[in-house]
Amino acid sequence: MDTDQLEAFVAVAQTGTFTAAARRCGIAQPSLSVKVRKLEQHLGVELFDRIGRGAALTKAGELMLPKAQRILDDVHGLQESLKEDAAHGHGRVSIGAIPTIAPFLLPSVVERTKAKYRECCIHLCEEFTDALIDLLADNRLDVAVVGLPIEHPHITVEPIGKEAFVLAVPEGGDLAEGERITLAQLRSRPMIAMSDANCLGRQAAAYCAARDLKGDVICEATQLVMALELVARDVGIAIVPRLAALAGHVEGVVYRSLPGKDAVRGIGVACRSGRSKSVVIDAFVEYAAAAVREYGRAPLD
Repeated sequence: MDTDQLEAFVAVAQTGTFTAAARRCGIAQPSLSVKVRKLEQHLGVELFDRIGRGAALTKAGELMLPKAQRILDDVHGLQESLKEDAAHGHGRVSIGAIPTIAPFLLPSVVERTKAKYRECCIHLCEEFTDALIDLLADNRLDVAVVGLPIEHPHITVEPIGKEAFVLAVPEGGDLAEGERITLAQLRSRPMIAMSDANCLGRQAAAYCAARDLKGDVICEATQLVMALELVARDVGIAIVPRLAALAGHVEGVVYRSLPGKDAVRGIGVACRSGRSKSVVIDAFVEYAAAAVREYGRAPLD
């Protein structure tokens, strides 16, 4: 038994003929007759007496009609409720981001998303890229903000902008002054590096290797705050994302532009391929892209 069969039964009961009922349902009369016959077979009773070209409800049909109407009303009410819930962002949304983006981008973007869809329940997850991709692939996360590139057979990535890398140096040091930093000034400088588990660590290492920057690595940090606190204490210098420079103020740290126009990374939002997106996710992606653009235009000083 399905709702199409119930719709056909109610239409015949209300119009009095299979022909009129078929016109109301927008299907051929033989198809409607088959639906009613299958419903009768499923219930094990005759619902209509076929009299000439008309159809009269049997006693079983009379008992069935109000029940069928209540079922259809419930189904239609459920459909409308689900549409309304979806339109208002009801339900739970899981959002992830890598540690070098999460603390600087998520708070303001989630705040804007919640302001638009107050009924949504947003769960946040800060993890390294590989862990986020696994969560997305296992359908345990709806969307994640990641550094690009990302290559995975079951993950779809939408680029939302680019972010420059900048150099974090101690305030008052020789690198904090001057018009422009040169590669010669950076060679042999002690470095505070990010761990290889962090995509920023791998990207910064590639930047240094391409320019023969071989300063001693004093520390491999997993969190940016650790790296920046060490920079503030003049332990070393660090390559950090521009988002951190603009949103994550640390006393005693100055940020300078790095030599080379290729000191950038792409930022994107990743989802499980084939998964539908809710209005909440669409809004989150829109606000995240806008925030990346705003940070990209903001001056460092």
